[in-house]
Amino acid sequence: MERIENREELRKKVVELGDLWELTLTEDGYDVDMMWFDKGGEDYMVFAEQAYRIAQLAEKENHHPRTLYGHDDDGSTYLRLVLFTNDCKGLSQKDFDLAHKINEIVNN
Repeated sequence: MERIENREELRKKVVELGDLWELTLTEDGYDVDMMWFDKGGEDYMVFAEQAYRIAQLAEKENHHPRTLYGHDDDGSTYLRLVLFTNDCKGLSQKDFDLAHKINEIVNN
């Protein structure tokens, strides 16, 4: 999978995903560009179910985000995902395709 190098293209693609997604770009070439998904406020079991559905999708797509859900110290709940492509050490179209499918899960 080919790494998307163009920073403006990456920013545009993340904006298209919506407010729950952020972009972390690196400058040194050693760290990996990543997309972060962060959603809070739902019931814990809602996030548990969504995390399970995302895991099923990830298996099907053979592309596995880092996934974390739980309670913060203040008692609020969250679902956090990190996407990047190991093979290209950055973001690829595969990440954005998966992100759109994740949006379908968390928005339904």
